[in-house]
Amino acid sequence: MISDDRLDRLVAELPEAIEPGRDLWPEIEAALEPIALPEPPARPRWPLAVAAALLIGLLAGGLAVHLARPGEATPARPQTPALRAERGWQAELALADAELASALEARRGTLDPEVLAVIERNLEVIDIALADTAAALAADPDNARLEAALAEVWRQRIALLERARELPDGS
Repeated sequence: MISDDRLDRLVAELPEAIEPGRDLWPEIEAALEPIALPEPPARPRWPLAVAAALLIGLLAGGLAVHLARPGEATPARPQTPALRAERGWQAELALADAELASALEARRGTLDPEVLAVIERNLEVIDIALADTAAALAADPDNARLEAALAEVWRQRIALLERARELPDGS
């Protein structure tokens, strides 16, 4: 048996590197054969789009809750006839939403059930964000930030429905 001290001395006497007598790389390189890698399968982009819509919906809901905290100063906008007319955009969005939701319902049989389930889950999340933001705006109707957040959530819902309408059959 070799003692630790003797082993340490033997290891210390070893050279730091050993160079081969000749250059080996040309032979190694010649023996290597190029490997043809298969093309990666094309991945559908809809899962990322759906995940992004879900994230945006959650963020919008959180923003609505944050903006509606009591006791915080919010920029007020006076109730003017122009402002009341400006809020007519909600009716236009609701009409567009109904048309797009009807188009999605008509395509229900042509979409992959998993894709349809993801779309429906994201619509549920967006609907929760819409309800939360609308409730916050009802409690603070002059809050311009809440109104902008509500418009953004509506835009996200419409965009998700438009993307769902444009999916190819079988997706």
